[in-house]
Amino acid sequence: MVSDNMRNLLSLMQPPSEGGDSCDWDAIAAETGWRFPADYRELIEVFGAGEVVGGISFGAPPRQGQPMDSGILRSRPSPSTSAVLMWGGSDVGESYYWLCDDTDPDRWTIVVDSGSGTRTDFDMGVVEFLVRMLSGLLGASLAIDMAGDSHKFVGWREAERELLAGIDADEFDFE
Repeated sequence: MVSDNMRNLLSLMQPPSEGGDSCDWDAIAAETGWRFPADYRELIEVFGAGEVVGGISFGAPPRQGQPMDSGILRSRPSPSTSAVLMWGGSDVGESYYWLCDDTDPDRWTIVVDSGSGTRTDFDMGVVEFLVRMLSGLLGASLAIDMAGDSHKFVGWREAERELLAGIDADEFDFE
């Protein structure tokens, strides 16, 4: 069943035709100690890692068959209730983290680090954050303005094909 926030995100941009990423969430938790919010798992399963054209990208944990120290876990801290874990960023230097301040990942806070020392916290999940950012309803001023009616999402597979074909594409780092 698709969540309301995911339905809203799907009204703003379409997922890649090849679908999202398949992750063994239980194996990731067992091996690394990291459990992820339900809305983020849904985002990765529907969209996979990639970039919203215009400036924001988000990564995925290790996909099936990848080592556990790849993807957003490649430089991971140990799971704790004081850790921060980066899940995305923008072309203008903002970094998007979770403040892992609760044992329940669905209660984690979104933290935006401007890159210049300014930090803004959002009490919402990743998918709601993306919906509000892309629709101009975030209610906070960030360095990147992504507000609009529709957006194009480029998944890591498409970006890889473009790079291999020699198409002049932005550098992608979706692991």
